[in-house]
Amino acid sequence: MNGMIKENKIKAIASSALILLPALIALIFFDRLNVLVAQRLLGQSARGMLLMMILLPCFLLLLHWVMLLVTAHDHRKNPQHRKLTGIIFFIIPVLSLFVSGIFFAIMLGWQISIQLLCGVTLGVAMLILGNYLPKCTPNHTMGPRMRWTLTNEENWRATCRFMGKIMFFDGLIFLFTVFLPLPVFIPVMLVLIATPAILPTVFSYRFYKKQVAAGTRERLDYKTNRSSKVAALITAVTLPLILGFCAVLMLTGDITVSFESEALYIEADYHEDLTLPYTDIAEVRYVEEDRATRQYGFGSLRLDMGVYQNEALGTHTRYAYHKCHAAVVITATDGQILVLNGIDEDATKALYSSLREKVGS
Repeated sequence: MNGMIKENKIKAIASSALILLPALIALIFFDRLNVLVAQRLLGQSARGMLLMMILLPCFLLLLHWVMLLVTAHDHRKNPQHRKLTGIIFFIIPVLSLFVSGIFFAIMLGWQISIQLLCGVTLGVAMLILGNYLPKCTPNHTMGPRMRWTLTNEENWRATCRFMGKIMFFDGLIFLFTVFLPLPVFIPVMLVLIATPAILPTVFSYRFYKKQVAAGTRERLDYKTNRSSKVAALITAVTLPLILGFCAVLMLTGDITVSFESEALYIEADYHEDLTLPYTDIAEVRYVEEDRATRQYGFGSLRLDMGVYQNEALGTHTRYAYHKCHAAVVITATDGQILVLNGIDEDATKALYSSLREKVGS
């Protein structure tokens, strides 16, 4: 067993157990949670969330051990600060508990603010990393891992100090983003996440160019070897495929609403279908403006489907086109709420009229 991992055997075992804890809970309470979600949310089942809660920790466990092994390999050459190695052991466990906790909260019906959780969690994480980053030595796990920093300790330390300041400043801003409106919060969050990656890269490269100009280091040889060419070829093939797949998911898909003799039937691309008997419908309303925040489900530039929440309706099930703000709000006899619409306002009004005729209310 690697020296660093052997020295921290208890941490390695405890962190792995924490990562898998949500999966164990999901397996034990699978049937009970599935029934609970079906009772609370119209047409929804917990199977998708529970499957995610089982598979995600397994993937994170693999990622966790890859990080540990890479860090341990670097640790032989450049021993890290003890607190930094401690952070490495518990980054993935915290992520596993955080994401799984959100899933559990949704299934149990707790009213949670994803914006608050993300803002505070990312803010605290950046404050901690920003404080300890200047203490780390060159490695392939944490810090500015560019070729010109990994091969020059002076550049590495200068960039780490700069990166630490950026992350600490970003962490403070993140704590205040929880008060922003959601449409503003999302782009601000993306900028704050990208900043610690982009600015230190520019800073370190300029530092490298100054070193070369001053004659304090040699210019790097950028000749590509065989492995680099293979990696470039794999990237050139896979990247367009991934981008194309994402584009299809983000820009395509339809929601087909059928009015059968006994029930309303919703057939949706990329999400589970729904059947709602007319006898289970207590009220049908048409609203001109209805927006909500997704808690779980499928969301793209075209479709909003799954579990959503807003002040007017609370937690509800939604099958809607993203760009159409008009909606048909259906209240079931057990109090559950379903929101649906057409591709535009006229199509939504047509849905409302057809459903009123079937329900007779």
